Amino acid sequence: MYISRRQSRIIAVGTLILFFLIGAWFTQKPTLAPSSVSNSQSTENTPPPASPATTSSSTQVEQPLVAQTEPPVPAQSQTEEEKPKAPASQFALEEFRRSETKDGKLIWEIYGTNARYIPEKNSVAIDNCKLMYYTEDNKQIDLTSGTALIFLSGVKLERAELRDNVVLVYNGDITVKTTEADFDKAKDLVTSDKFVTISGDWYSFEGTGLHADLETETVTLQTDVHSQIHPERRA
Repeated sequence: MYISRRQSRIIAVGTLILFFLIGAWFTQKPTLAPSSVSNSQSTENTPPPASPATTSSSTQVEQPLVAQTEPPVPAQSQTEEEKPKAPASQFALEEFRRSETKDGKLIWEIYGTNARYIPEKNSVAIDNCKLMYYTEDNKQIDLTSGTALIFLSGVKLERAELRDNVVLVYNGDITVKTTEADFDKAKDLVTSDKFVTISGDWYSFEGTGLHADLETETVTLQTDVHSQIHPERRA
């Protein structure tokens, strides 16, 4: 069979076109198939979108606790029984006053401020103490100090420990000064182991250690005694 040159060209071009079409089809098929399968699997495995109500509920559960923290509730006030009670030694009074009388006669009286009761010692600590004591012959002894510890037996005065700028004035005539002194009511004694000065209208004494007997009206300095006498001032 004879084929002309024109026909052979047409057949050659057609063959080339067919070859390119077949090559293009085989080249695209492997790429499209996995894409189709992947899209199909993604569609099957993806859960349906949650409804607005479901999403809101899930958000509340997973929300951090700090976001849900409520303001602290103020502590409830304690009742009187639940409140801790202050120790008895902390009981205090702004003013303190005690006195004792016998047969209508005043024996002693004490004034002070900022009084603190100390039950374990059955005593009262006071500031700005003023103790007035009266003898049987109606003479008055005034004892003052910056602070004092008063020991009581019921309503009766047993003794007093006077501290800080102690001054004793006997019947307005004799003045005794020291830094510390103890008053024993049962023995009618005022004693001290500190430096002491004693002064009157026409004399003055100083020394260490004091023994003042209020009943016998005698005052004794123990050691390192020095004196000054001014007889011209004596009435």
